[in-house]
Amino acid sequence: MHKNREIVTFVMYYILIYMTNSIYATYIYVYYASKGFSLFQIGILGAIGPLFSILIQPIWAVLCDKAKYRTTVLKIVLSGALISVLLYPLLPTFFYNIVITVVYMVFSTAIFPISDSISVDKIKKLGFKFSTIRMGGTIGYILVVILAGYYFKNHLDSLFFVNAGFLLLCLTVACFMKNEKSVISKKEQISFSVILKNQKLMFVLMFIFALSIASSFNGSFLSVRINQLHFSNDFVGYACGLAAITEIPILIVISKYYKKYGIINIILFAGFMMATRMIICSFATSIEVLLAAQLLQGFTYMTVHFSTITYINEDLPSNAKSFGQSLLAISQSGFGSILGSIGGGYVSNAVGIAPVFGIIGFSLLAISSVCVMGKFIRLKRLKCRL
Repeated sequence: MHKNREIVTFVMYYILIYMTNSIYATYIYVYYASKGFSLFQIGILGAIGPLFSILIQPIWAVLCDKAKYRTTVLKIVLSGALISVLLYPLLPTFFYNIVITVVYMVFSTAIFPISDSISVDKIKKLGFKFSTIRMGGTIGYILVVILAGYYFKNHLDSLFFVNAGFLLLCLTVACFMKNEKSVISKKEQISFSVILKNQKLMFVLMFIFALSIASSFNGSFLSVRINQLHFSNDFVGYACGLAAITEIPILIVISKYYKKYGIINIILFAGFMMATRMIICSFATSIEVLLAAQLLQGFTYMTVHFSTITYINEDLPSNAKSFGQSLLAISQSGFGSILGSIGGGYVSNAVGIAPVFGIIGFSLLAISSVCVMGKFIRLKRLKCRL
């Protein structure tokens, strides 16, 4: 009974935290556009989160290790995000939004890494599948992002109050989590030599960097692209809802295909799918085509998300896993996202959003093709040696 109660707590938490994420991450860019910010300014604001994922997450990770209970740190970042998000509506100016976004991101960028670190360990001890817990998050995201589109169509300024309400619910559920102690082992210290000599890991990180540029630009400017086609925010909800739905079947089968094809084949496949998605978004002239492109989300995001985490946890030695996960976060949510947001916003200001979707899409297509050819050449050379 106690075990089932703990599992239900984590399921509820993930449903709520992804509901919260669906509100802020999806509609904050629509809010920025409604305040008259340029695409370059929106790109700058969008890059603050990735920047702080590089600068702040390692600090929170150290605090998490040193704290008596990791759940205490989780409650702190949830509380900080809750308080700071309520400060957004005070002033509509660009520079104020920079300041308050910095404050908000100091806390919010740490929520998911800390949540995952607590949950993965605990769920494994309870003999339950983390993929099932994560699926709850996807379902929660779908439920809210579509309904939010209807609501924010006429009540966009209430975005932050709704977000704060969901953060409060997350904090309440987190209070019911059993305290988990953080224990540092000398055997788990970072091994830089192992990381630097691992050519496979270096390739994965570099390719994920390229993928994250496309993913970041799509996440930052898809809603603006939809608005430019003269469709309202409820269609933004449809787009994000459709994208999230495609993650569910991927979560069901990804373990099987990861074991069969491995990390390299999966991320290369995701590269081609992401390129296709971006190119479709570039040439789309109707909302139906733009929505159809979002059906590739499961292939472009969840395959990569699951496979990279699994690869680092299973393939790297114990003394290199933590540092490997940090490098993954920096590559995926840090530098790549910054370039996608700021660089994409800057170029979009000059040539428009649609052409930049195409530029990124065709560039990623070329990169993926070169990597596939390189893989075949390498395999051919290995066979010749044998």
